[in-house]
Amino acid sequence: MKSETKNKLEGVKLIVEIIGIPLGIVGGVIGAFMLVAQYKEMVRATNANLDAVKVSKAQIDDSEAQQRAWLRIESLNVRRVATNAPGKYSVDVAMVLKNFGVTPAIDLYGSGITIPESIERFNKTRGLTNSLNRWNREPRTSTPGNGGVGIMPQETFTNKFVMGEFQEGDDFYIESWLSYRDIFRKPWIIGEGGTYHFTNDSFSPDFINYGQFREVNPTNAPSKTKAAL
Repeated sequence: MKSETKNKLEGVKLIVEIIGIPLGIVGGVIGAFMLVAQYKEMVRATNANLDAVKVSKAQIDDSEAQQRAWLRIESLNVRRVATNAPGKYSVDVAMVLKNFGVTPAIDLYGSGITIPESIERFNKTRGLTNSLNRWNREPRTSTPGNGGVGIMPQETFTNKFVMGEFQEGDDFYIESWLSYRDIFRKPWIIGEGGTYHFTNDSFSPDFINYGQFREVNPTNAPSKTKAAL
């Protein structure tokens, strides 16, 4: 029984980490670094002005909100792809991100988990609680990377990757999280989770977490859905 449990637990630990997302920043790498440097200079000037007039913290927060990056997951698509392993399948994942802010989102770092339905059933019947679990709606800590990887203002980026292998006929749960910093060096995190259904090759969201996403304008930012948390 212990051996069977160990094998099952090892099978569940399918942790997806998107490290150093390969973003093609518009204008080239050199141009992007120059723009980020200009934005940082703007931050320094803004902070100097705020200090000079001794404004309140609420006013400072509002000023930063007007100038920071606001990332949002526009969509998370999961579709089955062919594999050479008998009785197994893989999926192609495409996560579409957009920066609705007026300055770059930097230091992007992605992470996530996948839990096959068969593993969840096994854990439930055995009363196991020390394995990977779905997000419990508790606040998550942002863990941005360290580097120059980012998304420029009003730009959309699609991150694609293949994930698997899973047992044919088995559904699975997936969570995808993205941490980043704004130009004020403050960390943020957004994420989405849901279930992939093998039978009809479809993905149904269970939650969308926008962090503290602010609706910029109805004309350039889609409104929140009931699934948003």
